[in-house]
Amino acid sequence: YHMDRSWKVRESYSKSFGDIYDAFEKELTENKLLPNLCKLISDSEADVRSTTLNSMCVWINKISMEKVNSIIIPSLKNLSNDPNNNVKLSLSKLLGKMCKYCGEETTSNKLYPIAIELIN
Repeated sequence: YHMDRSWKVRESYSKSFGDIYDAFEKELTENKLLPNLCKLISDSEADVRSTTLNSMCVWINKISMEKVNSIIIPSLKNLSNDPNNNVKLSLSKLLGKMCKYCGEETTSNKLYPIAIELIN
């Protein structure tokens, strides 16, 4: 996987990930494609970061809890300090969706600290 130089291509990939996920086997998607998508969470372009987070709101409940805990949540930790307000807004929406899906333990131990950092 090579990161395209065009931020529009990276943004398009993040928008389309739900469709890509549905087109391939779950194992391939979660082991190969998901880690690459999570790299876009720390992209240099705020629009790519925000679009990636918004896209995740749509398909987060399709991802196994193992991958949510091992890949997605760690990639979200630094976003609460993002300088772009749209990224922070997208992160707050995603955290809301994830709280419903992840259950009380993951929410309390992993998502709550990110949310607290976001509002401070």
